[in-house]
Amino acid sequence: MDIDALAGGGGGDRLTRLSDGVLGHILSFLPAPEAARSATLSRRWRHIFAAVHTLSFNESDRRPNLQDDDDDDVRSVWSLDCYDHPPTRPPRSIPAPPFATGVLAALLGRHRGAARARAPLRAIRVRFDIFIEAASATAVDAVVSYAVLDAGGDLRHVDLRFGGGPIICNREYSLRQHGPASPPCTNDYAVPTSLFSCAALHTLRLGPCKLNLPSTVTLPLLDTLHLVRVTDTGTTNIQRLVSACPRLADLSLKACLDLTALSVLGTRLRSLTLKCCHDLTSVAVYSSQLETFKYRGAVPPPSFLTMHNGAHHISWCALDFCGDEASDPAQLVGLAAFLQLFTSTKYLRLKSARLGCSIGHGIFSSLHGFPVLSHIEITGMVPDGDTAVVTTIRRILEWTPSLEIMSLFFLPELEEIEENN
Repeated sequence: MDIDALAGGGGGDRLTRLSDGVLGHILSFLPAPEAARSATLSRRWRHIFAAVHTLSFNESDRRPNLQDDDDDDVRSVWSLDCYDHPPTRPPRSIPAPPFATGVLAALLGRHRGAARARAPLRAIRVRFDIFIEAASATAVDAVVSYAVLDAGGDLRHVDLRFGGGPIICNREYSLRQHGPASPPCTNDYAVPTSLFSCAALHTLRLGPCKLNLPSTVTLPLLDTLHLVRVTDTGTTNIQRLVSACPRLADLSLKACLDLTALSVLGTRLRSLTLKCCHDLTSVAVYSSQLETFKYRGAVPPPSFLTMHNGAHHISWCALDFCGDEASDPAQLVGLAAFLQLFTSTKYLRLKSARLGCSIGHGIFSSLHGFPVLSHIEITGMVPDGDTAVVTTIRRILEWTPSLEIMSLFFLPELEEIEENN
Protein backbone atom coordinates (compact mmCIF):
# COMPACT_ATOMS: atom_id res chain seq x y z
CA MET A 1 0.00 0.00 0.00
CA ASP A 2 1.16 3.52 -0.79
CA ILE A 3 2.97 5.03 2.23
CA ASP A 4 1.64 8.49 1.37
CA ALA A 5 -1.90 7.11 1.47
CA LEU A 6 -1.28 5.69 4.93
CA ALA A 7 0.08 9.03 6.06
CA GLY A 8 -2.99 10.85 4.77
CA GLY A 9 -1.52 12.28 1.60
CA GLY A 10 1.76 13.66 2.91
CA GLY A 11 0.51 16.07 5.56
CA GLY A 12 1.75 14.07 8.54
CA ASP A 13 0.44 10.77 9.87
CA ARG A 14 -3.27 10.36 10.46
CA LEU A 15 -2.94 10.01 14.23
CA THR A 16 -1.18 13.35 14.53
CA ARG A 17 -3.91 15.02 12.51
CA LEU A 18 -6.59 13.95 14.98
CA SER A 19 -7.93 16.56 17.37
CA ASP A 20 -6.56 16.89 20.92
CA GLY A 21 -9.82 15.58 22.34
CA VAL A 22 -9.74 12.40 20.22
CA LEU A 23 -6.08 11.73 21.01
CA GLY A 24 -6.71 12.31 24.72
CA HIS A 25 -9.65 9.89 24.63
CA ILE A 26 -7.48 7.20 23.00
CA LEU A 27 -4.67 7.67 25.53
CA SER A 28 -7.18 7.48 28.39
CA PHE A 29 -7.37 3.71 27.84
CA LEU A 30 -3.66 3.39 28.74
CA PRO A 31 -2.03 3.48 32.20
CA ALA A 32 -1.08 7.07 33.00
CA PRO A 33 2.71 6.45 32.79
CA GLU A 34 2.37 5.11 29.25
CA ALA A 35 0.03 7.92 28.23
CA ALA A 36 2.49 10.47 29.63
CA ARG A 37 5.33 9.05 27.52
CA SER A 38 3.50 10.09 24.37
CA ALA A 39 4.84 13.60 25.04
CA THR A 40 8.22 12.44 23.75
CA LEU A 41 6.91 11.55 20.27
CA SER A 42 6.97 15.06 18.81
CA ARG A 43 6.09 18.68 19.51
CA ARG A 44 2.53 17.93 18.38
CA TRP A 45 2.20 15.40 21.20
CA ARG A 46 3.96 17.46 23.85
CA HIS A 47 0.80 18.56 25.68
CA ILE A 48 -1.60 15.78 24.69
CA PHE A 49 -1.39 14.24 28.17
CA ALA A 50 -3.43 17.20 29.39
CA ALA A 51 -6.29 15.96 27.20
CA VAL A 52 -6.39 12.57 28.93
CA HIS A 53 -9.64 12.28 30.88
CA THR A 54 -8.79 9.08 32.83
CA LEU A 55 -5.70 8.70 35.05
CA SER A 56 -4.78 5.12 35.97
CA PHE A 57 -1.83 4.31 38.23
CA ASN A 58 -0.92 0.78 39.33
CA GLU A 59 2.16 0.31 41.47
CA SER A 60 2.68 -3.17 40.03
CA ASP A 61 3.12 -1.58 36.58
CA ARG A 62 5.27 1.37 37.64
CA ARG A 63 8.15 2.50 35.45
CA PRO A 64 11.10 4.61 36.62
CA ASN A 65 10.80 6.84 33.51
CA LEU A 66 7.81 8.64 34.97
CA GLN A 67 9.71 9.83 38.02
CA ASP A 68 10.73 13.45 37.87
CA ASP A 69 14.39 13.95 38.68
CA ASP A 70 13.77 17.54 39.73
CA ASP A 71 12.63 17.46 43.35
CA ASP A 72 11.51 21.07 43.10
CA ASP A 73 9.09 20.15 40.33
CA VAL A 74 7.64 17.31 42.36
CA ARG A 75 7.16 19.52 45.38
CA SER A 76 5.67 22.32 43.29
CA VAL A 77 2.59 20.21 42.63
CA TRP A 78 1.40 21.42 46.02
CA SER A 79 1.31 25.02 44.82
CA LEU A 80 -0.67 24.46 41.62
CA ASP A 81 -2.91 27.45 41.08
CA CYS A 82 -5.83 25.11 40.27
CA TYR A 83 -6.27 24.36 43.98
CA ASP A 84 -8.85 26.41 45.84
CA HIS A 85 -7.22 25.11 48.99
CA PRO A 86 -4.19 22.87 49.59
CA PRO A 87 -4.48 19.12 50.25
CA THR A 88 -5.33 18.13 53.79
CA ARG A 89 -1.83 16.81 54.50
CA PRO A 90 1.20 19.04 53.79
CA PRO A 91 4.34 17.40 52.37
CA ARG A 92 6.46 15.65 54.96
CA SER A 93 10.23 15.62 55.20
CA ILE A 94 10.10 11.86 54.65
CA PRO A 95 11.16 11.03 51.07
CA ALA A 96 8.21 9.94 48.95
CA PRO A 97 8.32 6.38 47.62
CA PRO A 98 8.95 6.09 43.86
CA PHE A 99 5.35 5.23 43.01
CA ALA A 100 3.92 8.19 44.94
CA THR A 101 6.54 10.45 43.35
CA GLY A 102 5.51 9.22 39.92
CA VAL A 103 1.85 9.97 40.65
CA LEU A 104 2.69 13.53 41.68
CA ALA A 105 4.90 14.01 38.63
CA ALA A 106 2.09 12.88 36.35
CA LEU A 107 -0.31 15.40 37.92
CA LEU A 108 2.29 18.12 37.44
CA GLY A 109 2.79 17.14 33.81
CA ARG A 110 -0.93 17.21 33.12
CA HIS A 111 -1.37 20.56 34.84
CA ARG A 112 1.44 22.10 32.78
CA GLY A 113 -0.22 21.05 29.53
CA ALA A 114 -1.56 23.64 27.15
CA ALA A 115 -4.90 25.09 28.17
CA ARG A 116 -6.39 24.32 24.75
CA ALA A 117 -5.66 20.60 25.20
CA ARG A 118 -6.79 20.20 28.80
CA ALA A 119 -9.88 18.05 29.33
CA PRO A 120 -11.78 17.69 32.62
CA LEU A 121 -11.02 14.47 34.45
CA ARG A 122 -13.72 11.81 34.36
CA ALA A 123 -12.00 8.96 36.21
CA ILE A 124 -9.04 8.28 38.52
CA ARG A 125 -7.68 4.88 39.51
CA VAL A 126 -4.74 4.50 41.91
CA ARG A 127 -3.59 1.14 43.27
CA PHE A 128 -0.74 0.87 45.76
CA ASP A 129 1.07 -2.40 46.47
CA ILE A 130 2.46 -0.94 49.70
CA PHE A 131 0.85 2.13 51.24
CA ILE A 132 3.19 4.28 53.37
CA GLU A 133 1.00 6.55 55.48
CA ALA A 134 3.33 9.53 55.76
CA ALA A 135 4.29 9.80 52.10
CA SER A 136 1.68 7.91 50.09
CA ALA A 137 -1.21 9.78 51.74
CA THR A 138 0.04 13.07 50.33
CA ALA A 139 0.02 11.65 46.81
CA VAL A 140 -3.56 10.38 47.18
CA ASP A 141 -4.70 13.69 48.67
CA ALA A 142 -3.18 15.48 45.69
CA VAL A 143 -4.86 13.16 43.20
CA VAL A 144 -8.29 13.44 44.81
CA SER A 145 -8.12 17.21 45.39
CA TYR A 146 -6.83 17.81 41.86
CA ALA A 147 -9.45 15.53 40.30
CA VAL A 148 -12.41 17.01 42.19
CA LEU A 149 -11.44 20.56 41.23
CA ASP A 150 -10.28 19.78 37.70
CA ALA A 151 -13.37 17.73 36.83
CA GLY A 152 -15.63 20.70 37.42
CA GLY A 153 -18.43 18.50 38.71
CA ASP A 154 -17.97 15.81 36.03
CA LEU A 155 -15.89 13.25 37.97
CA ARG A 156 -17.62 9.90 37.34
CA HIS A 157 -15.36 7.04 38.45
CA VAL A 158 -12.96 6.77 41.42
CA ASP A 159 -11.00 3.62 42.30
CA LEU A 160 -8.49 4.00 45.16
CA ARG A 161 -6.79 0.85 46.52
CA PHE A 162 -4.25 1.31 49.27
CA GLY A 163 -2.28 -1.92 49.33
CA GLY A 164 -2.67 -5.03 51.42
CA GLY A 165 -3.08 -7.59 48.63
CA PRO A 166 -6.16 -9.55 47.60
CA ILE A 167 -6.67 -11.40 50.93
CA ILE A 168 -9.60 -9.95 52.85
CA CYS A 169 -9.84 -12.55 55.63
CA ASN A 170 -7.55 -15.31 56.92
CA ARG A 171 -10.22 -17.58 58.42
CA GLU A 172 -9.40 -21.16 57.48
CA TYR A 173 -11.81 -23.87 56.42
CA SER A 174 -11.47 -26.41 59.22
CA LEU A 175 -13.24 -29.44 60.64
CA ARG A 176 -11.51 -28.87 63.99
CA GLN A 177 -12.10 -26.14 66.51
CA HIS A 178 -9.52 -23.35 66.51
CA GLY A 179 -9.23 -19.98 68.14
CA PRO A 180 -10.61 -16.98 66.25
CA ALA A 181 -8.48 -15.88 63.32
CA SER A 182 -6.73 -12.56 63.61
CA PRO A 183 -8.42 -9.82 61.55
CA PRO A 184 -6.67 -8.54 58.42
CA CYS A 185 -4.55 -5.43 58.74
CA THR A 186 -6.29 -2.11 58.18
CA ASN A 187 -5.23 1.35 57.08
CA ASP A 188 -5.71 4.58 59.04
CA TYR A 189 -5.76 6.75 55.93
CA ALA A 190 -9.00 8.65 55.18
CA VAL A 191 -9.61 10.14 51.75
CA PRO A 192 -10.52 13.85 51.51
CA THR A 193 -14.16 14.49 52.36
CA SER A 194 -14.64 16.48 49.14
CA LEU A 195 -14.87 13.17 47.30
CA PHE A 196 -18.27 12.49 48.87
CA SER A 197 -19.81 15.62 47.36
CA CYS A 198 -19.19 14.76 43.70
CA ALA A 199 -22.72 14.86 42.34
CA ALA A 200 -21.74 13.21 39.02
CA LEU A 201 -19.94 10.24 40.58
CA HIS A 202 -21.16 6.87 39.27
CA THR A 203 -18.53 4.46 40.65
CA LEU A 204 -16.63 4.53 43.96
CA ARG A 205 -14.17 1.82 45.07
CA LEU A 206 -12.15 2.34 48.26
CA GLY A 207 -9.96 0.41 50.68
CA PRO A 208 -8.30 -0.40 52.92
CA CYS A 209 -8.89 2.93 54.68
CA LYS A 210 -10.97 4.76 57.26
CA LEU A 211 -14.29 6.24 56.28
CA ASN A 212 -14.61 9.81 57.47
CA LEU A 213 -17.69 11.45 55.96
CA PRO A 214 -18.67 15.13 55.87
CA SER A 215 -21.88 16.22 57.54
CA THR A 216 -23.68 16.04 54.18
CA VAL A 217 -23.06 13.35 51.55
CA THR A 218 -24.20 14.17 48.01
CA LEU A 219 -23.95 11.19 45.64
CA PRO A 220 -27.28 11.15 43.76
CA LEU A 221 -25.96 9.23 40.71
CA LEU A 222 -23.70 6.67 42.38
CA ASP A 223 -24.65 3.19 41.16
CA THR A 224 -21.54 1.16 42.12
CA LEU A 225 -20.03 1.17 45.64
CA HIS A 226 -17.25 -1.24 46.64
CA LEU A 227 -15.59 -0.99 50.07
CA VAL A 228 -12.73 -3.31 51.10
CA ARG A 229 -11.44 -3.33 54.69
CA VAL A 230 -12.97 0.06 55.39
CA THR A 231 -13.14 0.95 59.07
CA ASP A 232 -15.91 3.21 60.27
CA THR A 233 -14.74 6.24 62.25
CA GLY A 234 -18.30 7.09 63.25
CA THR A 235 -19.79 3.57 63.61
CA THR A 236 -22.64 4.53 61.24
CA ASN A 237 -20.70 6.10 58.36
CA ILE A 238 -20.97 3.08 56.07
CA GLN A 239 -24.74 3.05 56.54
CA ARG A 240 -24.86 6.81 55.94
CA LEU A 241 -22.89 6.40 52.74
CA VAL A 242 -25.15 3.61 51.48
CA SER A 243 -28.27 5.60 52.36
CA ALA A 244 -26.94 8.63 50.44
CA CYS A 245 -26.94 6.64 47.17
CA PRO A 246 -30.57 6.34 45.96
CA ARG A 247 -29.54 4.85 42.59
CA LEU A 248 -27.26 2.16 44.02
CA ALA A 249 -27.27 -0.97 41.83
CA ASP A 250 -24.05 -2.76 42.85
CA LEU A 251 -23.00 -2.84 46.52
CA SER A 252 -19.95 -4.79 47.72
CA LEU A 253 -18.68 -4.75 51.32
CA LYS A 254 -15.63 -6.85 52.17
CA ALA A 255 -14.03 -7.15 55.62
CA CYS A 256 -15.74 -4.00 56.93
CA LEU A 257 -15.32 -5.10 60.53
CA ASP A 258 -17.05 -2.16 62.24
CA LEU A 259 -20.31 -2.70 60.39
CA THR A 260 -22.99 -4.27 62.61
CA ALA A 261 -26.25 -3.52 60.76
CA LEU A 262 -27.07 -2.65 57.17
CA SER A 263 -30.22 -1.42 55.47
CA VAL A 264 -30.38 -0.92 51.70
CA LEU A 265 -33.42 1.17 50.85
CA GLY A 266 -32.61 1.76 47.18
CA THR A 267 -35.05 -0.20 45.03
CA ARG A 268 -32.56 -0.37 42.11
CA LEU A 269 -30.10 -2.73 43.83
CA ARG A 270 -29.24 -5.66 41.54
CA SER A 271 -26.06 -7.07 43.11
CA LEU A 272 -25.14 -7.41 46.80
CA THR A 273 -21.82 -8.79 48.08
CA LEU A 274 -21.12 -9.27 51.81
CA LYS A 275 -17.78 -10.93 52.51
CA CYS A 276 -16.11 -11.34 55.90
CA CYS A 277 -18.03 -8.53 57.62
CA HIS A 278 -17.93 -10.67 60.75
CA ASP A 279 -19.59 -8.12 63.07
CA LEU A 280 -22.60 -7.78 60.78
CA THR A 281 -25.70 -9.21 62.50
CA SER A 282 -28.64 -7.94 60.42
CA VAL A 283 -29.18 -6.97 56.78
CA ALA A 284 -32.41 -5.56 55.32
CA VAL A 285 -32.85 -5.24 51.56
CA TYR A 286 -35.86 -3.47 50.04
CA SER A 287 -35.06 -3.98 46.36
CA SER A 288 -37.22 -6.16 44.12
CA GLN A 289 -34.54 -6.12 41.39
CA LEU A 290 -31.84 -8.02 43.30
CA GLU A 291 -30.40 -10.66 40.94
CA THR A 292 -27.00 -11.54 42.44
CA PHE A 293 -26.11 -12.27 46.07
CA LYS A 294 -22.64 -13.24 47.36
CA TYR A 295 -21.89 -14.04 50.98
CA ARG A 296 -18.76 -15.13 52.86
CA GLY A 297 -18.63 -15.57 56.62
CA ALA A 298 -19.92 -17.69 59.46
CA VAL A 299 -23.29 -19.42 59.27
CA PRO A 300 -25.68 -16.53 60.04
CA PRO A 301 -28.61 -16.61 62.49
CA PRO A 302 -32.12 -17.07 61.04
CA SER A 303 -32.89 -13.35 61.26
CA PHE A 304 -29.66 -12.22 59.53
CA LEU A 305 -31.07 -11.40 56.09
CA THR A 306 -34.49 -9.89 55.41
CA MET A 307 -35.74 -9.45 51.85
CA HIS A 308 -38.69 -7.08 52.19
CA ASN A 309 -39.68 -7.46 48.53
CA GLY A 310 -38.86 -11.15 48.35
CA ALA A 311 -35.85 -13.03 46.98
CA HIS A 312 -37.61 -14.56 43.99
CA HIS A 313 -35.56 -12.53 41.49
CA ILE A 314 -32.15 -13.79 42.71
CA SER A 315 -30.81 -15.97 39.90
CA TRP A 316 -27.10 -16.16 40.90
CA CYS A 317 -26.07 -16.95 44.48
CA ALA A 318 -22.68 -17.73 46.08
CA LEU A 319 -22.57 -18.81 49.74
CA ASP A 320 -19.15 -19.31 51.32
CA PHE A 321 -19.14 -20.43 54.97
CA CYS A 322 -15.58 -19.98 56.18
CA GLY A 323 -14.15 -21.14 59.48
CA ASP A 324 -15.17 -24.29 61.33
CA GLU A 325 -17.87 -26.67 60.22
CA ALA A 326 -21.43 -25.85 61.30
CA SER A 327 -22.38 -28.67 63.67
CA ASP A 328 -24.38 -27.05 66.48
CA PRO A 329 -28.18 -27.53 66.03
CA ALA A 330 -28.76 -23.78 66.30
CA GLN A 331 -26.25 -23.17 63.53
CA LEU A 332 -27.87 -25.81 61.32
CA VAL A 333 -31.31 -24.24 61.87
CA GLY A 334 -29.86 -20.88 60.85
CA LEU A 335 -28.24 -22.46 57.79
CA ALA A 336 -31.51 -24.09 56.71
CA ALA A 337 -33.35 -20.76 57.07
CA PHE A 338 -30.63 -19.00 55.10
CA LEU A 339 -30.75 -21.50 52.24
CA GLN A 340 -34.53 -21.26 52.16
CA LEU A 341 -34.18 -17.63 51.00
CA PHE A 342 -32.61 -18.73 47.73
CA THR A 343 -34.85 -21.57 46.59
CA SER A 344 -35.66 -19.65 43.38
CA THR A 345 -32.06 -19.29 42.23
CA LYS A 346 -30.82 -20.86 39.00
CA TYR A 347 -27.09 -20.87 39.83
CA LEU A 348 -25.76 -21.76 43.28
CA ARG A 349 -22.14 -21.85 44.46
CA LEU A 350 -21.76 -23.42 47.90
CA LYS A 351 -18.47 -23.59 49.81
CA SER A 352 -17.87 -24.79 53.38
CA ALA A 353 -15.52 -26.85 55.53
CA ARG A 354 -17.40 -30.10 54.88
CA LEU A 355 -18.59 -30.79 51.34
CA GLY A 356 -22.30 -30.03 51.23
CA CYS A 357 -22.28 -28.10 54.50
CA SER A 358 -23.92 -30.95 56.51
CA ILE A 359 -27.08 -30.70 54.42
CA GLY A 360 -27.58 -34.41 55.01
CA HIS A 361 -28.61 -33.66 58.60
CA GLY A 362 -32.27 -34.28 59.47
CA ILE A 363 -32.80 -30.59 60.25
CA PHE A 364 -32.79 -29.91 56.50
CA SER A 365 -35.58 -32.39 55.73
CA SER A 366 -38.17 -29.61 55.78
CA LEU A 367 -36.32 -27.49 53.19
CA HIS A 368 -38.53 -27.03 50.12
CA GLY A 369 -35.70 -27.55 47.65
CA PHE A 370 -34.57 -25.63 44.57
CA PRO A 371 -37.10 -26.29 41.79
CA VAL A 372 -35.46 -24.09 39.10
CA LEU A 373 -31.78 -24.62 40.01
CA SER A 374 -29.87 -25.69 36.91
CA HIS A 375 -26.20 -25.28 37.95
CA ILE A 376 -24.61 -25.98 41.34
CA GLU A 377 -20.96 -25.90 42.45
CA ILE A 378 -20.06 -27.43 45.81
CA THR A 379 -16.63 -27.05 47.44
CA GLY A 380 -15.45 -28.58 50.71
CA MET A 381 -13.51 -31.35 52.47
CA VAL A 382 -14.35 -35.04 52.59
CA PRO A 383 -12.46 -36.55 55.55
CA ASP A 384 -11.43 -40.20 55.41
CA GLY A 385 -14.33 -42.46 56.26
CA ASP A 386 -16.92 -39.69 55.92
CA THR A 387 -20.08 -41.26 54.48
CA ALA A 388 -22.34 -38.29 55.23
CA VAL A 389 -21.39 -36.75 51.90
CA VAL A 390 -23.34 -39.52 50.13
CA THR A 391 -26.54 -38.53 51.98
CA THR A 392 -25.82 -34.86 51.24
CA ILE A 393 -25.42 -35.35 47.49
CA ARG A 394 -28.51 -37.58 47.33
CA ARG A 395 -30.59 -34.94 49.13
CA ILE A 396 -29.34 -32.19 46.83
CA LEU A 397 -30.31 -34.26 43.79
CA GLU A 398 -33.77 -34.76 45.27
CA TRP A 399 -34.13 -31.00 45.76
CA THR A 400 -33.08 -30.04 42.22
CA PRO A 401 -35.41 -31.56 39.57
CA SER A 402 -34.18 -29.05 36.94
CA LEU A 403 -30.46 -29.60 37.60
CA GLU A 404 -28.26 -29.76 34.50
CA ILE A 405 -24.72 -29.32 35.90
CA MET A 406 -23.23 -30.34 39.25
CA SER A 407 -19.55 -29.62 40.01
CA LEU A 408 -17.73 -30.93 43.10
CA PHE A 409 -14.40 -29.43 44.23
CA PHE A 410 -12.51 -31.13 47.05
CA LEU A 411 -10.41 -29.07 49.49
CA PRO A 412 -7.33 -30.67 51.10
CA GLU A 413 -7.88 -31.42 54.76
CA LEU A 414 -5.70 -29.40 57.11
CA GLU A 415 -3.05 -31.28 59.04
CA GLU A 416 -3.29 -31.52 62.79
CA ILE A 417 -0.80 -29.31 64.62
CA GLU A 418 0.67 -30.89 67.74
CA GLU A 419 1.02 -28.49 70.65
CA ASN A 420 3.97 -28.88 72.99
CA ASN A 421 3.06 -28.67 76.66
